[in-house]
Parts: sequence; structure tokens; C-alpha cells
Amino acid sequence: MILEFDALQTVGLGVIAYLMGAKIKEKIGFFQKFFIPSPVMGGLIFSILVFILKKYGILEVKFDTYMQDFFMNMFFTCIGFTCSFRIL
Repeated sequence: MILEFDALQTVGLGVIAYLMGAKIKEKIGFFQKFFIPSPVMGGLIFSILVFILKKYGILEVKFDTYMQDFFMNMFFTCIGFTCSFRIL
């Protein structure tokens, strides 16, 4: 079975993954101590879940990647703005 998400649903799942990661980070002190970001925690758990579903043939999930390039460019631009020549 294949489950396809459009752009709005994909963003919604991303928000849910972020909130799930924030709750996990709030509850477990290890992640706060070592500054593990909430989106990383939520995304890791979500990606493991999707992997298990696909690996055992239960469900295949397809996401709309229409906005992927835009958000990746925004992310790397923001990272670039925080860089300084002294650090390089």
C-alpha cells in the first residue's frame, strides 16, 4: 500500500515531527545536556518509523518534494549568514 502526501500534508507531518522531538527533548535530560535539536529527534524517530513500515511491506510513504529546494536553500543561507571569516 502506498500513502501519498501533498505539500500541505508534508509540512504538517514535519510540524508534528518537530513537536514530538520537542516533547522528547523536554523529558530526557541527555538531549538537553548535549544540545540535540528538537527537529533532529523528531525527524529521526519519524524516519525510523517510515523505514520499518517500508522494510516489512506494511506501508510505503511518498512525500511531495515541491518545496524541498526552497527550504533547503533557506536553511543553508541562514547557516551561511552565521558564518564569519574569523571562524573560517
